[in-house]
Amino acid sequence: MKKIHFTVIISAMLIINQYCIGASHVAPDLSITEHMNARSQNLDALSPLEIAVLMNQEDCTVASAITPCLPQIATAIKTIAKSFDAGGRLIYLGAGSSGRLGVLDASECVPTFSAPLTQVVGI
Repeated sequence: MKKIHFTVIISAMLIINQYCIGASHVAPDLSITEHMNARSQNLDALSPLEIAVLMNQEDCTVASAITPCLPQIATAIKTIAKSFDAGGRLIYLGAGSSGRLGVLDASECVPTFSAPLTQVVGI
């Protein structure tokens, strides 16, 4: 019987929050991504330009937030590649937005990386 290899990505943001950014300082039942952002609490009162500027400023925080996580991301890449080399798959699991993003990312692997249809899936 052939041994089945697979890799499961549950929620990148949860992993990043818990292990890299140190979300333990926030309420234990909420990850940092679920907290209100004080800078956007008055979003409805901002002009379209102010909204665009705010969104751009917040987007700029992503790279610096991810930098401490690069070793963990590299480990994930190695694990996924090892699974692929053994004939395994990458399976995204998630609920809500993270689940939808996993399905979207999985669907992009076929045209972007010429991955076989069943190698990367989101459920």
